[in-house]
Parts: sequence; structure tokens; C-alpha cells
Amino acid sequence: GVERNNLAAMQLIHSIAGQGVNNLTGWQLLNYLYSKANDIWKEDHLSVYQDMTKPLSHYWIFSSHNTYLTGDQLQSESSVEAYIRCLRAGVRCVELDCWDGPDGNPIIYHGRTLTSRIKFQDVIRAIQDNAFAVSPYPVILSIENHCSLSQQDVMARSFEEVFGGNLLKEPLRVDDDLLPSPEQMRYKIIIKHKKLNDGEVDGVGFTKSSKDDIKTGYLLKENVIEEGQWEKHFFTLTDSKLLYTSPVDEIQDEDEEDDSIPPEEMHLYEKWFHGKAIAKSDRQADHKLLEDYCRGDGSFFVRESYTFAGDFSLIFWRQGKSERCHIKSRLEGESRKYFLTEKTSPFESLYSLIQYYRLHHLKTKAFQIKLTEGIPRPNMHENEGWYHETISRDEAEAMLHSVPLHGSFLIRKRVEYGLDDNGGSLYAISFRYQNKVKHCRITLEGRMYYLGSNQFDSLNELVDYYKKFSLYKKMKLRHPVNQQLIAKLHLKQATTTNDPIYQSQELYCEPTKITVTVKAIDDYKARRPDELTFRCNAIITHVNKVDEDWWRGDFGDQIQGWFPSGIVTEINDIDVVADGSGLGLMLGDIFEGQFDLRNNKIPEISSSKPGFFAFSISSYINDNKVVELASEDQNEMLSWVENIKNAIDRLRQSQKGMHSGSKVEKKVRISQHLSDLVVYCRPARFTLEYGGPSNYYEMASLSETKADRCRIYPKGQRIDSSNYDPQPFWCSGSQIVALNFQTPDRNMQICHGKFTQNGRCGYILKPAAMLKENFDPHSTHFADVEPLTVRIAIIGARFLPKTGRGYPSPFVEVECLGCFKDTANKFRTKRVDENGFNPRWNEKFEWDIIFPEMAMLRFSIGEDDMFGDSNCLCTATIPLMSMKTGFRSITLKNGHNYEVENASLLVYVNIFEAKSANTSEEDVYSDIQDLKIKSRNLSNIIARGSSTSLDTKSLATFREELKITEERLSNLCDKRIQKARLRHDPVPTKPATLGSRSLSSSSKSKLQRFNSDK
Repeated sequence: GVERNNLAAMQLIHSIAGQGVNNLTGWQLLNYLYSKANDIWKEDHLSVYQDMTKPLSHYWIFSSHNTYLTGDQLQSESSVEAYIRCLRAGVRCVELDCWDGPDGNPIIYHGRTLTSRIKFQDVIRAIQDNAFAVSPYPVILSIENHCSLSQQDVMARSFEEVFGGNLLKEPLRVDDDLLPSPEQMRYKIIIKHKKLNDGEVDGVGFTKSSKDDIKTGYLLKENVIEEGQWEKHFFTLTDSKLLYTSPVDEIQDEDEEDDSIPPEEMHLYEKWFHGKAIAKSDRQADHKLLEDYCRGDGSFFVRESYTFAGDFSLIFWRQGKSERCHIKSRLEGESRKYFLTEKTSPFESLYSLIQYYRLHHLKTKAFQIKLTEGIPRPNMHENEGWYHETISRDEAEAMLHSVPLHGSFLIRKRVEYGLDDNGGSLYAISFRYQNKVKHCRITLEGRMYYLGSNQFDSLNELVDYYKKFSLYKKMKLRHPVNQQLIAKLHLKQATTTNDPIYQSQELYCEPTKITVTVKAIDDYKARRPDELTFRCNAIITHVNKVDEDWWRGDFGDQIQGWFPSGIVTEINDIDVVADGSGLGLMLGDIFEGQFDLRNNKIPEISSSKPGFFAFSISSYINDNKVVELASEDQNEMLSWVENIKNAIDRLRQSQKGMHSGSKVEKKVRISQHLSDLVVYCRPARFTLEYGGPSNYYEMASLSETKADRCRIYPKGQRIDSSNYDPQPFWCSGSQIVALNFQTPDRNMQICHGKFTQNGRCGYILKPAAMLKENFDPHSTHFADVEPLTVRIAIIGARFLPKTGRGYPSPFVEVECLGCFKDTANKFRTKRVDENGFNPRWNEKFEWDIIFPEMAMLRFSIGEDDMFGDSNCLCTATIPLMSMKTGFRSITLKNGHNYEVENASLLVYVNIFEAKSANTSEEDVYSDIQDLKIKSRNLSNIIARGSSTSLDTKSLATFREELKITEERLSNLCDKRIQKARLRHDPVPTKPATLGSRSLSSSSKSKLQRFNSDK
């Protein structure tokens, strides 16, 4: 073994430094450590290494939800390319939403939305061409069928013609009572669709339960600011709420150009346009303005001419002085043209004239020059409706609480501070995000305004920018708030904020003090009256990170109670699924408002509006004011009224103790031809009374809010295409966990990491312990599963991507994703300021992993933005059992699972048995767990005691006890490591001793496995 290692080391040196060189320089060694040649993945796990002959239900299957979509669920593009991308990433289950097409051929799109439509034939041809490009194992087509019988027949014929021999049409073995294996079904395509029961004939109807929402679709709602302007919103009706999004024309990709501004008005949105002249032209004032703000020759601004109505003046800087040109205009037909002299061709707009002379020289007899940088108008914000010179933070909150509009905002001078240390005025932007008011500083350095790391020439430019692009999450600035707007809406201004408990002595929170939402990873019982009591998986909201160890938050009826930070994990608001209060968040960042049906009146049909049909409903957010909603189709309007009426009736019956368990059901008809193509993966109903599928060939499909043979899909209200956390469903044994592939969020990154193993074939064999009847994913002990201890040092990184306009200040966060108890493990390094080139951390941690075969480690490099939210720069997720030990390089990827060029993270990994069959070592493991719990509790008591009235003597006693506990814990950990090294240390300190030692067969195999990793 030693000779083989020495030979491998010399071969490695020669491959790096060249033949004849027997050592490496420091730089060569460092470059090797960060390179892919030293990657942390075990090479054999990047090819198919698992047994593929087990029944299909023994595997997790890589799955996609609404595969055809490229964006949100409302109005994004449907694309054949999306299927190709998923299949070539290793996905083995894709979804087809089939609807009747206009020419007798089915189409695929997200029904009753504005998503684009693609041809069914194009999709299945793309599937046939790409299904087995990266994996030979079977592909499952999950069919959501909305077609008529005739077009279902077309679908069935197309499947047979396009897929040919790849289409699975008959059971492989008639007498089997188990599903075939992936190996037996290589290169097969399986249709997942409802099948007619024996004795049923073509077209016989059956009922099926609706999804999570009762009804979804588009309705018109009058703009509360612009009377008579009706906007289209997407509405979702649930059991107790009617939720709606921002206007659909505002839910758009930020990368799209906003070309809706008429050309003749485009100059009004440019910083170089200074508007009306206040007095006769003052050459001295123009010169002073350019002198103070110019950025070299060609700096310029434009204003209206004081002398000639309809004309403009162009003032620019050249060789230390200001020059001016008269921009003339004239009417030609119904449009106005702009020009400098009669000899030049006129321009269609003032904007196009200026743009021309920024690209071409402006020529005179004395000189020629190009216009360069536009000069903003000083203090031009003072005349804007969103700017407030003298209001306080509390007054701003009161105004925003009075205007119940998502995206409403104002900018104010921070009168409580006046000037900053450098003498520059400080400003703040206050805005309403859903039902919360948030604030952020705007600083003025010199003449530049800064919001976070973004730089602007003026407050006007800042506002215009964030009207087009998201300021917070996906919220853009929409409604400027002032007293005139409040009076126009007939609103009563609040004298105090709605949430006085969140006011603090500090007028402005630092980014880390923005409230967050967390999820409990363990039970906690209050020890004092001001602490929270909650169970594992509880959702705690409005959390303030008071210090490192103790936070405050809301849970149930308990407001701003204390709890230890070590037993919770941060989650996104979008992951909150609570009793109604979380429903709005399920619409994501495009959620705008809701109507509460619990105390609402039955909707009434209103008089018809020009071009559409309306009904009225009480507003939940504005003193029960009656609001009108409308549809362009009378039948659709009546359908909404009927569904809302039924929902209110059910709520009233429930309040009277007459709970109705009736479900919304609909009739579905099935073509006999299509039914004949369904062999395995037949949909089956899941109920709490009877459980899931009873036959081996059946499969249940469940929403993420309800959870072997199950397909899990995102909840219907995730119209922004966000994803749920797949790990709890994998832990519970769910076989097909479908995610929105187009969304590069944390949960999709986890999915990519899990299915990278086993050669990206799309199938991963479940651990044997999960297949036992008594398997409990919440257990702390699993039969025939030995826990492992992992010790990791985070050393450094290289070539991290830049974000925005600045350099990143990165930190590394590592989290364990596994069984429910293992998921509690999380570690975060300190932040390295403004160094994305070669940051160093040199921090380490140690975890005990209860169920190693289920565990994955997610390494995320992030930075905190101006709101205190962590933004992921790059990431990597690796199954624990696929990791090599020693000094290893982790290749970092972006949200879409593409490698970030040259970016890598260097870590040291040591994995060893947490305990063995030896009784004394079993005791060591148990003692370590007890001491870890005791250490954490003592640390929490000391942290709380430092900020409360706990006396000095008691604090000293607790500190001494903590010191003794940590020393015992450190000694036991060292003892366990030494015992692990004696059994199978991968890097022995004395190779000769190890070579002469007599090894057991199991130890030899473990050493061989490690050597093969090198």
C-alpha cells in the first residue's frame, strides 16, 4: 500500500512539474490543491455505481414540474428547449399539460393563463431525440390531460408513431407483483396517466379532487389612484381568502427593454434634461453648474429655451468654458421635428438628436466635439411628489400604513440626523412590501447618491431605476406617497404604526437587524416568562437578531419572545405555509393583496361596465370598503361569483360546527386508445382514511402541503415558480419530487447536487433502512445504520464572481441536508471584506451525522445585501458518501448548476465512525452528544444573563461550568479521533508501522477504498 501511494505521488508530481522533477514549488502545490484534479467528488460516484436491478419504487427519480415553462406560471414563455435542457441534465420525469389545439392537434401550455403555447408534436419529438442522451434509464411522461376524446386519440397515435419501440405498452412480466427495475426498462418511455378500470368503456367519466385552490384566473380591478383605469390581476381563491398579484403587465422580466415610452417623451426621463428655465438665461449660472459637475469636455445638459417657446438650449463644456447651441423645432404635419440648423436633417425627437451627437461630432467653424456625459439637475428631486423634506421616520411609516398598496414609497431627508460626518445630507427611502414597511439609507458622497453599493447621479435617477428593476426581492417602486394621494383615496392617516412593537430606540436598523423568518429544528420550552415555547418545525416570524446567541420573534399569540438562535434555521418568506397568514406569501414577491372571506358578504353583481362585467366584494385592507372586480366574459364573472359564494357558505357552516368535507370535483373523460398505453405509474387517490396506492403499478400525486410511490409537486399558489424544500419529502420516502427547473433557487441547487451522483443517470437507490416497514424519518436512531463524524476546515477560495458594481465580501455557509435531526447542523464563517479573489477563513467545525447515506453537505458562498438578506454568489451540494477526505477542492456553481469559471473552495475533510460495536466507544459517543447539548445550553444562559439582571456571582459559576464542559468535550472528541485512527486512519503518521500491521478484512477494504480516492 505504501509503495503504491509513493508511486501515485511521483506520477502526480511528474504530471504537474514534468518528468525528472521530484518536488513541487509552493505555487504548483497550491494550484493543484485548488484544481479539478483534486476535486472532492469520488470519481466512481460520477458514473453509475449503484445496483440498478431493484424495483423502480426503490429509487428517487429526478423530476421536473411544468417542464415547458421558462419563467413564472402566469405569462412566461413555454419552450421546447426547456424539455431538452431538463433531459440533458438527467431528468427522468417530465410533465406535459395538454389542451385542445385549434387545428385538431393538442397544444401544451399552462391552462387559463397568459403563458405561450407550443405544439404537442414538437415536444414529443424533442423528448424522443433527447430522452437518452445522458442516461439509458426510463423516462416517465406525467400527463395532465385537458383534451377532448378526439384529441386524446391524436395524442395516443403520436406517442406510438414518434416513440416507436421505446414506448412501453405492455407489462414486462404479467405475473409480477413488483415494478420492473430501471435496468429492465432501459431506453423505455413510460406514460403516467389515468387508466380506465376493467369494464369501463371509451369516454366513461370519473371524478377527481381539485388541487389546492378552488379557482384561479384573471380579473380586472380598478386602479385606486387612477380612477377609471382597470388593470388585470391574477387571482387565487382558497378556502378562506381571495388573493391577487400585482398587475400582470408589471410582472415582467427585468432584462426586457421597457419600450413603452413614446419617442417624443423619452428626453423627460433623462438626467441631462433640466426642464423649464426659471429666469432669463444666466450664462454665469450655466457655467457654474458645468464647472461643478462636469466630467471633461463634452459634458452637457439641455433645458427649455426661455426666449423661444417650444425650443431648447444645449449647454456643454469645452476647454474650460461653457458653450451653448440653440435647438430649434417646427411642426411638420402632426409631429414636431428638431434640428440645430436649417441645413441639417431634422430629428423625430429631442432624445434622438442628443443621441446622434453623442455618437457623431457636432461641427462648427471653430471646433468639433461629441457630447459625452449628461449633467443632472441639482436638487431636481425637490419638486417630485415622492420627496419629503421634513417628515420623520414615524410620520413616513404612518403615511405608508395608511396607503394599503404594495410598492408604495417615499424618499425623505433624515431630519433626525441632518448631516453625516462628512457634511453630506443623508436620505432614506421608505417603502411598503406586502404588509410591511421597510427603510433603507441613501447616502450622499460628494455629488453621488448611494443605495447599498449602487451609485446614482440623482435621486430621480435612483427612483427611475427602481421603477424598472427590483428594489427588494421582486418588488419595484410603484406608487409615490404624499398627503395629496391620501386625501384623494379618502384615507385616514394613521397616527402611529400598526406594529408599534417593532419600533426600537434605533431609528434605522443595520442590515443584520432586518427581521427574518425562521424554522425550529428542535423543541424548546420556555424557562422564563419572556421566552417562547414551540415544537420542532414551528415557524417563527418577525425575528430580530438581538445578539449571536439569543433572538426575539413572534410565534402564535406570543409576541417578541426570546429564544436561543442555535435551534432555528432561517427560511425565505416564500417557504412559510401557515394557516392563512402564509397564503399570501405563497404567491411570492408578486403578491399584492387579499380579500378575507371569513366575515365577508356574499358578492353582488354590479351594473355592467363598458366592455366587461363586474361584481362587488368587501375589501379586507381598507375598512371593508366595497371593491369592484370584473371580467371580460360574463360566464367567467358568474363562475367567480358562484365559487366565492360557495366558499363563504362553507366558512359559515364551519363556524357553526357544520363542517363540510366536500371537495371540489370535476368530470374527466378518457380515450380508450390513450388508456391502453398506460402500464405502470397509474395515478391513484391519496386519502387520510385509506392511505396511498394499494397496487404496485399505482402512484399518488400530492401537493407539497400533503406528503415509496408518490409524486410531489409545487403548491398551486407558487405562481412565481418558486420551489419548496425537497429534502423533507425525500426523507419521508417520496419517490418523485418535482421542482420548477427554471428557477435557480436554493432548493433547485440542492436537487442538482443530489442527482449529480450515480453518473447523473436520474435514479438514486434509496438506503436499505428506508425500505423497512418501521422506518421513521424523525428518529434519532436507525437500525443497521452507523453514525459518522465529519470534521471540516474551511480554508479559502479563489476567483469568486463579482456582484453588482462592487467587490464581494464573502462568507461560507455549510449546512447538512439529511434526516430531520441531521438537518439541524449549520455552520457559517466570518465575513472577509471586499476580497473575492483569494479570501481566507481557516475555520473548522465538527458534526455527528446520524444517517450518513441520506446526508448531503451544501457549501454556499454568499454576501449580505443592504437589507441584511444573504445573497448566494456560488454554491456546491455534495452527498456525504460521495466526498473524498483530505485537502480537497470544491468546484463552485451558479444557481443554474453551471460551473463558475475558475471558482473553487479549498477545504480539509475528515470522516470517521462516530462509534463502533465496542461498548466503551458507544459510551464515548453518547457522552459527546450529552456534553454538546449541555455546552449549548450553558452558552445560552450566559448570553442571556449578560443582558439581564443575572448577578455576577451566578454568571461566574456558569462560565466556570462551561469551561469544564468544553474541556471534557474536547478531550472526548480527541479520544474518539485517536481510536478512529487506530482502526482506519487514511493518513497514518508512520507508514511503515501501518504497512506491517495486521489488518482485518473490513479495515483492508476501507483502506483500499480510501487509496482509490486519491
